[in-house]
Amino acid sequence: MRFSKLLIKNFRSISADGLGLAFATDQNAAAIVGPNGAGKTNVLTALGIVLGTFPFSRFEPEETDFHARNTTEELLIE
Repeated sequence: MRFSKLLIKNFRSISADGLGLAFATDQNAAAIVGPNGAGKTNVLTALGIVLGTFPFSRFEPEETDFHARNTTEELLIE
């Protein structure tokens, strides 16, 4: 399975402006690199939610899953 892009908005440390990641379609690997606290784990969590992997197979967002607990903005992971 290959991904071409991942879009995340209003999820944990990712603001409502969103984060879009484009993956090279001619490569077999991707790396997420950044300093501590940059949101690398949140990107991987979002990817797990999209894939429906355990423990995210029945993901129900809580207030703490929204960036700055802003539940008025849509939480989007696709």
